[in-house]
Amino acid sequence: MAHTILQTGCKQYNFTVIHKAHQQAIPSLLAKEHLQQTMMHALGIIRNPQDMQQFAKQLPPLQTLQHVEISGLGQQELELYMMHIVASLMVNAALTRKETRGAHIRSDKPNKDRLWAQRWIIFEHGQMKVRNTLYEYHQTRGNAQAIL
Repeated sequence: MAHTILQTGCKQYNFTVIHKAHQQAIPSLLAKEHLQQTMMHALGIIRNPQDMQQFAKQLPPLQTLQHVEISGLGQQELELYMMHIVASLMVNAALTRKETRGAHIRSDKPNKDRLWAQRWIIFEHGQMKVRNTLYEYHQTRGNAQAIL
């Protein structure tokens, strides 16, 4: 199926292309072990807003990470860079969703909030959004049906 998609193309048009003129050097990043330990502490099963906010302050802004020139990075640098992107996405989404849901417990909000049911936090074009529908699911489903 992947081969067919590559040959026929993809109907998704919301990708952001960053021109080389806007790319920057990689910012200062946390050491891999420190990043992993801090993620486990701040974004583990039981979460509290103070630890998450403190962790978010330690990370380079997502907007900065989006404009990094990655072509010259080695495997370990690229892995650490990607880990920082994931950490940034996770901590921002966790701070936005002010409730307990699924396997993650907010110590300050121990119950589910009905307003968050069937809502998704997504990052699109560098901006965080909360959606009531999962657009990507429906788009992927349509692409798969078109191939079959």
